[in-house]
Amino acid sequence: MITEAQRERRSNYLGSSDSAAIVGVDPFKSAADVYWSKVNEIEEGKEKPAMLAGSLLEESILNWFERKTSKKIRRNQFRVHKNKIMSANFDALVVDNKEEAVEVKTSGITGPLNKEVWGEVGTDQVPEHVIVQCQHQMSIIPTIKIVWVPVLLGGVGFCMYKVERDDSLIANLENVEINFWQEHVEKQVAPADEWLSLETVKRIKRVSGKSVKVEDDLVTEWLEARKKSTEAEKAKKEVQKKLFSIIGDAEIGECSFGKVTYFEQQVKEKVIPAQSYRVARFKKGVAA
Repeated sequence: MITEAQRERRSNYLGSSDSAAIVGVDPFKSAADVYWSKVNEIEEGKEKPAMLAGSLLEESILNWFERKTSKKIRRNQFRVHKNKIMSANFDALVVDNKEEAVEVKTSGITGPLNKEVWGEVGTDQVPEHVIVQCQHQMSIIPTIKIVWVPVLLGGVGFCMYKVERDDSLIANLENVEINFWQEHVEKQVAPADEWLSLETVKRIKRVSGKSVKVEDDLVTEWLEARKKSTEAEKAKKEVQKKLFSIIGDAEIGECSFGKVTYFEQQVKEKVIPAQSYRVARFKKGVAA
């Protein structure tokens, strides 16, 4: 679990998750999110289920790593790069071995698992943003040659991956991150053509009474999109009522080019209570 002190400390540097966003491979945030997190007081939001699961499971995954590898580790180690811009909060560093670190991950615990981004166990076939995070960490401590990535994958179990040092990638990351800090954070100039995630939009601390100019076309586009979204949602609900009124108590509705199903789904109990629900889906094909 990240402490308030760690959050404050992170605002003064570019961390490993920041690096992935800055180079455009983070699936959850953009360079604009990173920029605003450094120049503005971002209010603490509600912890998402996936993040909460990751925090709660981290210690268990580290324990599994120790048991599997017989390596002794030192948990939660913060280090700052010699450039005073980049930093890393290592999940663990291997004791008596300056060449290895550990980066814990979870995936598919509170939602569907994307098996395509997790390749052969024992390799570096991990999501691209994880590769960048690991290389960023290795830039902080030059002696590190390997970052072990123990992962708990939903429906699969514990898996181990291995990311090796890539000095060429590290050099590029350092240049990009230093430039980002100097040209954007220090000068307080938001990166062009980079948009905030809605999560950050909700959490930016607003300046009372402050007003800025925005383009008329952009506001018009937003209003039209909102209107279309509302109309589409209403239309969807209306046609769905008609469709399922006809389906009645059946689980399947067949047409000439496929079928609509309304089967019960099961969610196994993990870190959230077991539950069941129904999902409306369309499957293309010829009716029997």
